[in-house]
Amino acid sequence: YPSIAKVCQDLQLSLPHAFANVYMTPQNQQAVPAHADDRDVLIVQIYGSKEWKVYENIPIPYPYSHEQVGKDGLNVPESVLQGPVLLQTTLQPGQVLYMPRGYVHEARAPAESSCHVTIAMATHDWTLAGLLNAASREVWMSQIDLRRALSSTRIWTQQ
Repeated sequence: YPSIAKVCQDLQLSLPHAFANVYMTPQNQQAVPAHADDRDVLIVQIYGSKEWKVYENIPIPYPYSHEQVGKDGLNVPESVLQGPVLLQTTLQPGQVLYMPRGYVHEARAPAESSCHVTIAMATHDWTLAGLLNAASREVWMSQIDLRRALSSTRIWTQQ
């Protein structure tokens, strides 16, 4: 889809990173289990329809990659899945849903197969905490005296 590539390119004029994934879901199936992402996404329904459920309780606000619940062995807390639902809607072709970073969500194709495109805006890369972490890492790593193993420094030996 050249138009999806164009959207990603346009977003990269303002954001450090944007990309798209395509999700094909067979009828009466769920492509992925409930999870939260480390980025904001735009969900564009291409064909068929898809039922979306977004949960109100946010287990980890503004998660980084290693904090995405529902992925890489980090479970979504049952209290989130049993808690209130913020939004339950069905997207039709041409409709768009914005999913903020950290919100637990899941989608299911009803009686027909479905396809949607997720346009991801890697907002976890564009945070003050991330910028400060990267800047401090650069400063500290440039100090040659601080690069020695702790066991080889005079700080830890008595003389």
